[in-house]
Amino acid sequence: TGVNKMNYWVTNDPLEPWQELPTISPRHIIQARRVRHLFTGNLEAPVISNPFFFGLEKHLLKAQIVRISHSTTIIPKGLYKQKEGDERDYEDEEEEKVRLPNPDELTQLSNWQHFKPAILKEGRLTHLDREPPDGVEKEDFMKAIVAKDPFEDLLKPLTRDQPIKGYDRAWNIKIIGDTNFYQTLDRKGIVNNTIVTVRSLIWPGSITLYHNKSWSSLYIGYGLKGSSQLFAFEAPQIIQKEAPEREEVVVEFKEPVNKDEPKDQQKLD
Repeated sequence: TGVNKMNYWVTNDPLEPWQELPTISPRHIIQARRVRHLFTGNLEAPVISNPFFFGLEKHLLKAQIVRISHSTTIIPKGLYKQKEGDERDYEDEEEEKVRLPNPDELTQLSNWQHFKPAILKEGRLTHLDREPPDGVEKEDFMKAIVAKDPFEDLLKPLTRDQPIKGYDRAWNIKIIGDTNFYQTLDRKGIVNNTIVTVRSLIWPGSITLYHNKSWSSLYIGYGLKGSSQLFAFEAPQIIQKEAPEREEVVVEFKEPVNKDEPKDQQKLD
């Protein structure tokens, strides 16, 4: 359930065995939002980052896949509706009311919706049921938690997504191919060969393709969220050579003599 509802299997080579990613905790989601890490391909490798990530690459990979999936899985508007009396669930729209937007309409962000619920700041899909402090009603306590970390609306249109700093939008839509409509060979329907692409600027590498009433989402990337700031590791400084060792020189000095002392004292010494 929750962020672990889906199971993911990964491999570095399609001809090699696939490995299932482990169950993750809300802490992994929270920490994944704070670090930027390039994957090595070794699931058992430690994640060297600051702040510290409590897990291995397999935990970070699962967290990033979950974040990308919940952020970029989108559908055309009009297929689902919110359940009456339940703000956190939705159901299929009535069949007679279902109407897929045409390709021209799908070039507008308002005709696309998020399919999966947004992940809360605490790394869950729903707030943890906590016990209130003494003297506080549980209902008031939970309302305060929700107010501090509110839910995002289900089936939220893409127009309401906040772009990352430095960008004027969160999504980029492009139309490819012939936009005309044609009758089918049996003259019983109409087809359109247009391909609509919807790219996420928040998660570079995520794209949704729509063609002839079918659509699919795909992600090819490094698992890094978009950023307007350039980030690159600085090359280490050149290590200076050690100074050559010098030969040890022993110089003998005569014992100093105090001229102010009487000569008899000097002889005694």
